[in-house]
Amino acid sequence: MKKRLYRRLYLTFLLCFFISMNAFAAEEVTVGSLKYQLYSTGAYVSGYLGQPTDVVIPATIESGGQTFSVTRIGEDAFYHCYRLTSVVIPSSVTYIGESAFMRCSGLTSVDIPNSVTSIGKSAFEGCSSLMSVVIPNSMKSIGYSLFSGCSSLTSVTIPNSVTSIGDCAFQSCYSLTSVTIPNSVTSIGSYAFEGCNLTSVTIPSSATSIGYYAFHGTPWFESQPDGLVYAGKVAYVWKGEMSPNTSITLNEGTLGIAGRAFWGCDNLTSITIPSSLIIIGEQTFVGCDGLTSVYIPPSVKSIGDGAFSYSDLRSITLPSTVIIGPYAFVRCDDLTSLTVEGTHPPSCPYSNWGNNAFYEDGVGDIRPRITGYVPYGYKSAFENNFNWAKFKEIIEYGGTVLVNDFSAYAGGVGVIVSINMKNVEEIVGFQFDLQLPEGVSLVTDTNGQYIANLSDRKDDHTLSICDMGDNTYRFISVSMNNKSFDRLDGEILNVKVRVDKTVATGAYEINVQNIELTTSDMIMRNMPSTLSSLTVKDPTPGDVNGDMKVSVSDVASIIGYIVNDPPAVFIEKAANVNGDSKISVTDAVIVIDKILNANTSAGARRTEEPENEPQ
Repeated sequence: MKKRLYRRLYLTFLLCFFISMNAFAAEEVTVGSLKYQLYSTGAYVSGYLGQPTDVVIPATIESGGQTFSVTRIGEDAFYHCYRLTSVVIPSSVTYIGESAFMRCSGLTSVDIPNSVTSIGKSAFEGCSSLMSVVIPNSMKSIGYSLFSGCSSLTSVTIPNSVTSIGDCAFQSCYSLTSVTIPNSVTSIGSYAFEGCNLTSVTIPSSATSIGYYAFHGTPWFESQPDGLVYAGKVAYVWKGEMSPNTSITLNEGTLGIAGRAFWGCDNLTSITIPSSLIIIGEQTFVGCDGLTSVYIPPSVKSIGDGAFSYSDLRSITLPSTVIIGPYAFVRCDDLTSLTVEGTHPPSCPYSNWGNNAFYEDGVGDIRPRITGYVPYGYKSAFENNFNWAKFKEIIEYGGTVLVNDFSAYAGGVGVIVSINMKNVEEIVGFQFDLQLPEGVSLVTDTNGQYIANLSDRKDDHTLSICDMGDNTYRFISVSMNNKSFDRLDGEILNVKVRVDKTVATGAYEINVQNIELTTSDMIMRNMPSTLSSLTVKDPTPGDVNGDMKVSVSDVASIIGYIVNDPPAVFIEKAANVNGDSKISVTDAVIVIDKILNANTSAGARRTEEPENEPQ
């Protein structure tokens, strides 16, 4: 019975499969000199008969009594049609397939309509007679080898819709002397303009990624002096011989390092990367035997495939937000220290062969030799990560700075807020930014100095505070004699904070960010931000000055208000004790009674306490 049921299900599956395959099967027809494949979505140009010279592709064709819109030019449709001199593409076409016009050596002109949104790789490769091309503004990318080998091409118009120019896109376009790359372009592929006759190159500031050898073999590159060559805001390549023990500081504002920019530069001993950098290209530092340590700032979003492979790198610091390409550290056999700034491990996507940044099948896995250094409090996030679990060990560094949660009244004189530091290393100095909610500020004394004090953990440390704008204050503490703060946990300082009367009751975030802790061996530790909470409360009736207690000073404030001599800080809501919507002597009397009753209760409690009997 079961066998019969399985057999029936199997036959049903096969029937459905063949029905679905038949539904998607293409019918081939020939109309005029062109071959088409017919689908429910339209007709695709698939080939031609003979050797046409001038081709006009129709917008529609008739077949079997039906009208089909011509929507695609298929792969290899006109491959090696060397007699073809011109082609007219209708506005019904949205896609031109791979190698569609490849090696059409007689093709001199082609009009690509704005309906075309995508063109496959090598579509016009080897069209050696093509002299000009206008890329439609419907295109977002210029694909791989799209116009390579178009040796007669003298003019190309790239619209603002294009964001990327692929590998080898215009390679060996020997007649191309100039090109305008629009500000929309963010990436230029490897060999993109290699071998062109470009005498000048203007790279927009939007370009952050340039592949290797993109402009090699051009008059522009040949005219560049030896040393580090820039293409726009990308460090393109080191040209010429590099002197021994070379240290490089990239220009401020540099957005990217091109692929293979420092390939084989074994005299490179250090590189300083600015906080503007976004991308490190493929194989950028391959074979840099003198480069032993690198700091990569948090601005960097991606590290290309094989970027540091086969180098003598021993230590590196990375942001947790970076994406590390496959093979980035393969055969970095001396790499033993990897520090991460951030709360989670960097992303390490696998290659198509299952290899990743630290491992290549048949070459080796360097992870068991690496000690990972991670921010204090985040060790478990790394231990539970597949890559990091294979590291030799994981050690926490630095510490954390956190504001204790606190409460305050809107419009009060302010409260003293405690800020704690917990650290696992000896810390000699710190810097952090305290970001307060709108309407909350630090309080100053009569001399205009912020009311703040370092705790007893200090030695000879000094404290300075400056207003950074946007409700943010920078705290800096240093030791003139490199003294460490006492203890590894507890209050590090306190500061007076005031909430403006316009701030509504509720909970607000306090953010401590840009935390930098300096260790006793002068290592700068960039630590993750921390969040705390401020609760703005309705004032206690009678606490007119908002100092979180009811006292004689509150009575004096009420009387001063009544006689038109109010204090600088006066919370009217707290002064209207009896709730009659006006402030009068009655409110002052009620507050006096509260103080007397509080004192009487305290005295009664003391009287009731049993005295110690004599021994």
